Amino acid sequence: MPGACGDAPVWGTDYSLPDLYEKSLLLPTDIAHAATEAHPSERWAATLNASVLVVKNVAQARRLILEALNLRGKTVAVDANASVDVVNAVKRHGAQIQFRMLEQAFGQDEARGFGLGVDAAWMQTQAGAWIQSASSSPIPVVADCSNSLPIANPSLSADVTLYGLHLSADETQAGALLVFSKRGEWLRNAIGIRMSESDLPCCEKSVAQHERWFGADGLAQKQLQVLHEIRRGLHEAAGLPMNDEQQIFLPYGVAVRIPDECEVSTFMMYLRAENTPSKWAPEIRPLHYAAIATQRESAERLARWVLIPASPFFTEKEIRGAVLGVVKTAEYLGVRWYTDTNRAVEYAALMNEMYGEGHDAYRPIFLPVQMELRIN
Repeated sequence: MPGACGDAPVWGTDYSLPDLYEKSLLLPTDIAHAATEAHPSERWAATLNASVLVVKNVAQARRLILEALNLRGKTVAVDANASVDVVNAVKRHGAQIQFRMLEQAFGQDEARGFGLGVDAAWMQTQAGAWIQSASSSPIPVVADCSNSLPIANPSLSADVTLYGLHLSADETQAGALLVFSKRGEWLRNAIGIRMSESDLPCCEKSVAQHERWFGADGLAQKQLQVLHEIRRGLHEAAGLPMNDEQQIFLPYGVAVRIPDECEVSTFMMYLRAENTPSKWAPEIRPLHYAAIATQRESAERLARWVLIPASPFFTEKEIRGAVLGVVKTAEYLGVRWYTDTNRAVEYAALMNEMYGEGHDAYRPIFLPVQMELRIN
């Protein structure tokens, strides 16, 4: 099948990708779970340089957090695209929900307040690549990264950050990790006294997952290396806006923002035609149905983002393909070098020189008039 402009796509439809990060998270059933004297909390705490608690599953971890915060009858701010599981957990606890607008850009300098009359905030990862900083929040904040694993020595700003351990396909046995910032030490104590042996995950599996990702030749460092190369390639070759790098959880990939001058569905169709991996942000987690009536702007902002997935098993071939799919799309639609207008002018002038002014090659659609005059 040809690409969107009739040329050959980056990859054929029969190309087989290695497992993406999302699929790589699950602890394989065939990994040996050797008995260990070390408690899993000790291993994770040493890697993260923070106080931690391990819990049997994500749902139980959320329940423990809500009970310790004692939010019954109070208001909790959640993202406009909060997951149904998070919203339901808060409601079951007896708290009220206030949906908050999503940021224009996935960057920590865009952090927005949580609004008046809010007693706590529950934030989730966005597009698998970013989560808002909570360093200046006067209210308790939960950072829910349960769809991912932590990064070593994370920059913790929320009172507690929740990660999944992904120990089993059975969600009730999958494990969860609670990591506390210095400002959240009080919350660790409040949760710890509520826990019993029945709240703990399988010790051997928890240690095995830690070794798999953070031991010698661990997958976490490989994922970060692939992410770095994809980000570098997108910056140097595509020149589109990307999410700020964050140091809280292991990202699924790199989030690219579709420029305002470019129509979203057209961009996505051209990108998909290249058969390279991509996930549109609303496909990862759309607006919560109860927020749709009041959060139209959030929906429009979310729709501008697309994730370019990574995998710790990517080779140079997959990295190049992931970058090239975005580069071709941006070039066809006239938004390549969006973040570097001088380079856009130089490249457009080169196309004119090579093919004549009537060519169908790269024509930037975002330049101010005075810069367009420099092309001809």
